[in-house]
Order: sequence, then structure tokens, then C-alpha cells
Amino acid sequence: MTPANTPQADEVGESLDQWVRFCSTAPKPALGGEILREPGLTVACCRTLWPMGNMAVFTAPVESVSDLANRTETANKFLVARGCSGVFFVADNLVESLRSEAPDVFARYGYAAGLTVMGMAADALKPPLRPLPPMGYRAVTDSESRRIVFELNAMAYEVPPEWGLDYNERVGIWDHEAFGVIGYLDERPAACAITVSLDSRLYVALVATTHEFRGLGCAEAVIRRSLDDAARATGLSRTVLHASPMGHPLYSQMGYHDTLPFTVYAQVEDM
Repeated sequence: MTPANTPQADEVGESLDQWVRFCSTAPKPALGGEILREPGLTVACCRTLWPMGNMAVFTAPVESVSDLANRTETANKFLVARGCSGVFFVADNLVESLRSEAPDVFARYGYAAGLTVMGMAADALKPPLRPLPPMGYRAVTDSESRRIVFELNAMAYEVPPEWGLDYNERVGIWDHEAFGVIGYLDERPAACAITVSLDSRLYVALVATTHEFRGLGCAEAVIRRSLDDAARATGLSRTVLHASPMGHPLYSQMGYHDTLPFTVYAQVEDM
């Protein structure tokens, strides 16, 4: 464990806090979205087809196998009662003493370890290492542009397109201070990103690039554009995100550094 009262400890807590805050912006009560807050556990459920929109997060260290099982069962019951498939987003430091036992406990409820995600942060970005593509940009301000964001994410993550459309209808991110950008090449949507102001940080999310336009710098271009828009509006500069293995090299290149690893546990039938 990282010692308390150090910059590293602050960033570990920041990474977890930013993820919980971001997830908590998503459920829309008018469409059945709910947030369950229990000691050591937050579940943010959008009641969406996309399991990532029904998120369980441990928020305090897990003390024992029974503690892990109790929290997992509580979250799973909450999701099942609402007819939702969901995922657990587990900070590795919170289950550090139970690394060997955790997979078996999650398996009791039908979950298995899948994606590994890295929390990252930066006070300022580095300049681009190469010229970025000459994209056209569109701010995400209406229903059509919001739909495009989730269509791009569904394509990028190779999930059914109806998951993206359903998540778009049910997510409440846009009711908060969100700055979304879609980048176009050849007049076609190529990449997107959003930045949300959360507790004096700029949180970057929903970054996606279509397969056709990968490797050209499109993701970096829209991230920088989104962050610039958010920084101008809020005066903030500290930025936080959670990176998939595919995105991690780009974020490192842009000036982000690692803070806290997470493991995503998904239901086996959704993997």
C-alpha cells in the first residue's frame, strides 16, 4: 500500500474518487437510474443494456473474504433486481491482501476478471510529438451529436450498436458540466472525447476512434480539443482519466502518468 500523506497517496485517492464521481453523473432518475451508496460500495445503475453503464465500485479497503463476498452480493442483488447486467470496477489496492481469493469470490456470482484499467493524471500535457490530423470539429451540444458519441464508442469497443443507442438515451452526463467534441475526417465522424468538470479536475472519458481512422492521431486531437474547451470555460488544468490497455501508450505520450490500477469484473456471458 502507498503510505498515507504522500503525493502518491493523494493521487491514488483522487483516481478512485474521480471514477466514483464520474459514474455518479450517469444515472437519470426519470428513466429509472439509481445510485446505491453503502459503506465501502457505490453502485451507479443507468438501467442500460451496456453493462458498463451499470457500475459497482468498491470505495474502501476490503478486509476479508466475507467482506468481499458481502459487498459483491449486495451490488449483484441490486443490479439483478433491476434486470441489469453490470460490472465491478475494482481498485487493486483495495483488495491487495485478497488477490488470490478475489477471482473465486466474484465467480460465485458469475463474474470474471476482464479488462485492466489504469488510473492516470497530469497537471499539464506535453506538446504533441507529431502534427495532428487536420480534422473538422463539432461540439457535442444536441441529441444528434450525443448519439454519435455513443455510436462511436460502441463501434470502438465492439459491442452491439443497440447498447450504445440505449446508453445514450439513459445517461445523464450531459446534465453536468461536460465538454464533448467529435472530430471529422473526410466529412465522417472519426473520433470523439468528452471532458467533465469534477471537483476541480477535468475528467476525460468516452474517448473512441473508429477502426478506419486509427493510428492517425485522431484520438489525441479530440482529447486536446475537448480539454482546451473545458479549460477555457472552467479555468481548471489538472486532468484525470482511466486508460484501457489500448489507450495507455497514447496518454503516457501526452504527459499523463500512472496512479492506480483497476480490474474490471464482468459477467461471463457479457465477455
